[in-house]
Amino acid sequence: MKQATNLVISSLKNVVVLLWLQHFVDNEPTAAHPDPIPASPYDRKVVTPARKRPASRVFTPPSTKKRVIAQDAVSSGTDVLLEAGSSLEACDGLLLLGNSQLQSQDPLVNTSAPGAADPASAQSTHDAVVEDSCFINCENCGHSNVLKSAVVRKLNRRAFVSAVQSSDAQCFYYTGIPTVALLLYLFTWLKASAQNIKLWDGNRKGLPRKTVGRKRAVLTRFQEFLLVLVRIRQGFDTAHVSYLFGVSQSHVCRVFSAWVIFLHHCIKPLIVWPSQSLVKSNLPNSFKRYPRTRCIIDCTEYYVQKPFRPVAQKQTWSNYKQSNTFKQLIGIMPSGAITFLSKLYSGNISDLAIVKESKFIDLVEEGDDIMADRGFNIRHLLLPKKATLNIPSFSHGKKLSVKAVRRSRNIATVRIHVERAIRRMKMFKILSGIIPLKL
Repeated sequence: MKQATNLVISSLKNVVVLLWLQHFVDNEPTAAHPDPIPASPYDRKVVTPARKRPASRVFTPPSTKKRVIAQDAVSSGTDVLLEAGSSLEACDGLLLLGNSQLQSQDPLVNTSAPGAADPASAQSTHDAVVEDSCFINCENCGHSNVLKSAVVRKLNRRAFVSAVQSSDAQCFYYTGIPTVALLLYLFTWLKASAQNIKLWDGNRKGLPRKTVGRKRAVLTRFQEFLLVLVRIRQGFDTAHVSYLFGVSQSHVCRVFSAWVIFLHHCIKPLIVWPSQSLVKSNLPNSFKRYPRTRCIIDCTEYYVQKPFRPVAQKQTWSNYKQSNTFKQLIGIMPSGAITFLSKLYSGNISDLAIVKESKFIDLVEEGDDIMADRGFNIRHLLLPKKATLNIPSFSHGKKLSVKAVRRSRNIATVRIHVERAIRRMKMFKILSGIIPLKL
């Protein structure tokens, strides 16, 4: 037992000696390194290298950036400029400013020539020109020509107008008018009266006054006419329309408001209540079952911005649409032409109430047959006029008979024409979206 203990103690001494020798650099005390390395890391002296100071930064002012159109973009943009029909001088096939005009507008051109301006003053003048200019290089003559921002806006406006008139498809897409010929005919019909349009100034009654204001020459009458049609058809906001026509947003608002009122006064007389003989002479074959049909009526709703006042919110709330709306009664001939348009009413009004308020019954004559949906139960209003009502049958909680089902299907087949007329109206996206209250 004693020998075993001595053996363990001697082994531990050997381990301690080996561990102690590992604290020396050479694993043993030498003349170069007589002392052991400190066991604690906090006893070591850590020497950090000195940081180099960064080089002093020299401030360089930003260089003036010029808007230069690349050579490959010139060829693609040449056709657009040519189609614009600009009256500017041609520079070897491009509608750009001439070289003489370029030298007069850019003081830095030919500054080394005799009589040139001071370079410092020329640089400041050149910077002012650059801010309001667009530079374009000609591939043929190599001249760097200047286009003022006003000229660029004018070219963009003319390019867009020419694009609208390029085909019937483009004309229908941007204006809602099927053909270019019909667009030009409609403007020719309005042109004489449009000469006296006054831009909108908040006065709804003073419309046909003499034109006053220097900004009238910015757009031609035809361009103003297109501006209104494009905004109604596509529902563009004033910012996008101002970009397309190169005018300010306030000018777009004035033009749009004035032309909408002008078009209302000109086109409203075209919506007339036809006579019985006229309706019968244009009766489609699908109405042979209902030869006495005088008008098909239905209501449509337009989404509007939520009013701020709670009373207005309650009046414009529609349970059917679950939104704030305005409601309108529409009547069409069996041939599809719109013959009656009521004023706009609040969305919470019923179909029966809107028929009474719009005075539609006053137009009905003896022997007329009015076709409508189930919601228009106005038989008691037509009875004093000796007119009849044609609506689908009511089930009243019971199963409809075969005769009643066939009758309802036949009425729905021909009554769909009023839905198609409403769809043609909603094709103008300013009516299909949420209409701001300021409109």
